[in-house]
Amino acid sequence: MEPKRLLECAPEVQAAAFINDENTLNDRPVLALLVAEIISTWSMVEGMEALAFLMLSGSEGKKAVAIYSQLKGRFAREALCALAKELSDAERHIFFAALRNIDRVKGQRDLLAHGVIGHNSADPSILVVIPQAAMLSHMRSLFLEQHLVRTVSEQEQIKAKAMEAFKANAVVYSETDLQEIVKECRQAHDLMRDIAVLVCEVHPLKDATRQRLRERFPTKNGKRID
Repeated sequence: MEPKRLLECAPEVQAAAFINDENTLNDRPVLALLVAEIISTWSMVEGMEALAFLMLSGSEGKKAVAIYSQLKGRFAREALCALAKELSDAERHIFFAALRNIDRVKGQRDLLAHGVIGHNSADPSILVVIPQAAMLSHMRSLFLEQHLVRTVSEQEQIKAKAMEAFKANAVVYSETDLQEIVKECRQAHDLMRDIAVLVCEVHPLKDATRQRLRERFPTKNGKRID
């Protein structure tokens, strides 16, 4: 799912202050638990991704454990994809189609894990999340740019422009939104587990899993169907 942007909310919600303090999650325990579940579930997805790497590396993946444990973030994914290029055409199609499906929810998890989470004085039922890059850009304007000019008018213009950009990047999550992301993270875990089974040299469920994934990610005339 894609979260609603703050600028799509009611005018009073858009105009309200963004508040980031200890009360944001303390006063919203249900939302806090859902965010924690999203982050925790994604850790299991990453665990299955590591298992897929070990299975692809061959020789039961014993030596690959030492390699993968030193890889972080995109480097781990790049290493996984490099190995996957050695799969058969049919399995390679399934593999990368499944990864694209998984990555649709990865962006939401990353935003909640690394963004700045706050609340809105006009709507206590939502979380307002600012991507890390947008927050840094906003802080730079407030800490530096407005002090490089002399007039109060110029300073106010910089502050106003920074706030516009700040709000333009803000997204909001309701309880229903977070529940849906939890569901999608669980589905991503199951799909990554199926990938690990698919690329395993020997697994009792390999054939059944391959067939199920072929039905989920079919090809037509040799081309993938997304």
